[in-house]
Amino acid sequence: MPLITVILFFIFVGLLLLLSSVLKNRKRLQAVTAYGKEHFDIELPNGASIDKQKSGSQFPVFANCSDGEGFFQLITPYIGSLSMNKREYLHQHANDLKNDLKMNKNIYQYFMDEYKIYEGLTEEQAAEKWAEK
Repeated sequence: MPLITVILFFIFVGLLLLLSSVLKNRKRLQAVTAYGKEHFDIELPNGASIDKQKSGSQFPVFANCSDGEGFFQLITPYIGSLSMNKREYLHQHANDLKNDLKMNKNIYQYFMDEYKIYEGLTEEQAAEKWAEK
């Protein structure tokens, strides 16, 4: 009987830790969404996620990121679908954050690599190229 109690206790603690992690990420996502809406008038797409395999970088834990870092992690895969003005404004803001040492270098590099793909393209050309991905 005591062995079953110990096992159930550890399962319960594990589930509590998992729930805590999910709630932290959800809270961070809400803050990041508000940051994007406030600063850029951009709403994140439903189901926005960080594609770590495609980026090839090691990002910091999402729950520990600042609002700006989290927003740039989530918006980067969708940058080709944005208007030219918004892309350039995001680029300038990313440079400002980097210069103020408020952005992780891997997140910045990930954003810059994606931005260079669409740099100088019109909205239609960028949307076409983004849709092909």
